[in-house]
Amino acid sequence: MAHMTITRKSGALGRETQLHILAPNGTVETPLKVLYLLHGLSDDSTCWTRFTSLESILRDAECVVVMPEGGRSFYNDTPYRECYFTYLTQELPKWIQFMFPISKKREDTFIAGQSMGGYGSLKAALTYPEQYGGVAVLSSVCDVRRHFEDESLPVKVAFGEKPDWSSLDLYTLAEKANFAPEKPKIYQWCGMSDFLYEDNKKFQTHMESLSFDYHFCEGEGDHMWKYWDKEVVKALSFLDLTKKQ
Repeated sequence: MAHMTITRKSGALGRETQLHILAPNGTVETPLKVLYLLHGLSDDSTCWTRFTSLESILRDAECVVVMPEGGRSFYNDTPYRECYFTYLTQELPKWIQFMFPISKKREDTFIAGQSMGGYGSLKAALTYPEQYGGVAVLSSVCDVRRHFEDESLPVKVAFGEKPDWSSLDLYTLAEKANFAPEKPKIYQWCGMSDFLYEDNKKFQTHMESLSFDYHFCEGEGDHMWKYWDKEVVKALSFLDLTKKQ
């Protein structure tokens, strides 16, 4: 696949921002699937290609992979007017569709991420279920309200002192999306030694009480790239972006 690094001015962010993009080499005869792939809190847009075998896994895939910068925003429209959620779900897809031969069909549009990027992926897919055919998350942040209250993760910087939980809490968003006529299929994995494991299990219980095409997997592993590298191939296979493993 071709690997591109692009810097462009974002209106939603109010500044220059970088993208890393994987796209097929050669001539494209049909519109391509697209995957928006999000990084975690301590990472950046280079990490998926630096720390996993992503490019090798997708070498024969007919898709474009878009890896944007999320800073430490939790992919939220922050109080300091950097609108990462608007950028991710509105501005960026329009620009990608303009620049690449991307399918505009929801069944060809996917979003995935790890840790903070898992939260951003679930938030996007549950806020706009009509926009995404599937979502896959690894070691996702699932309970931002708990992290806000006990300050175990720096969510206050991204959410402000008085968050609107109706637009931020994944449990609330899932209940709203449950009534949507079209819902994304969801894949969730977490390692059993991960500090977010119990949060992931609680979210599993909630999701299984709703009517999503939802799949939860667990295994040995901590909150580390060596485990996400092993699991990303299964997540991409679930989204029908690779051959079944």
